[in-house]
Amino acid sequence: MKKIITLFIILSMFININTTYAAQINSWKFKTDVNENGEADVGDEFCVAEECFRVVSNDGKKVVLFANYNLNVGNVCTDWNSCAPIENPTGIQDVNSKGRFYDKETNSDVFPIVGVTAFSSTYYWLDSYGLYKEPYGSGRDTIEPVFDKNSYLYEYVQNYKAYLES
Repeated sequence: MKKIITLFIILSMFININTTYAAQINSWKFKTDVNENGEADVGDEFCVAEECFRVVSNDGKKVVLFANYNLNVGNVCTDWNSCAPIENPTGIQDVNSKGRFYDKETNSDVFPIVGVTAFSSTYYWLDSYGLYKEPYGSGRDTIEPVFDKNSYLYEYVQNYKAYLES
């Protein structure tokens, strides 16, 4: 039986996106089974190959998972004025791709920030008046999400999805 799994993947500090696809839940291996019941419960950790995800919710029809790490794509920033493409990006989760971290004690960002990718260089979902264009919504009302092939992130997500499904 196929279950719908929604992956919330943080690609960078700028955007959280989701992609939905069908996968066999039993092809994923438990790393942590909090209740030791073989069910996908909140807090459990599943892995496919070396890619691991935490269960955020499970309503019996849909399991929502959250990636442990950001994808190793985009740029690395040593400060906000100095960003460069990641050398040899893997396109998969990476412990070093943590996105933005703000240190409250020093009131500053902690660098380097790895995996920084803009959502888009334009607001392709808005018209010149700042209103939502079709198919993203109408007027001031949006139809979620605005993420699609127009986003810089789209190819990264599609490649990652294909990797997980292979």
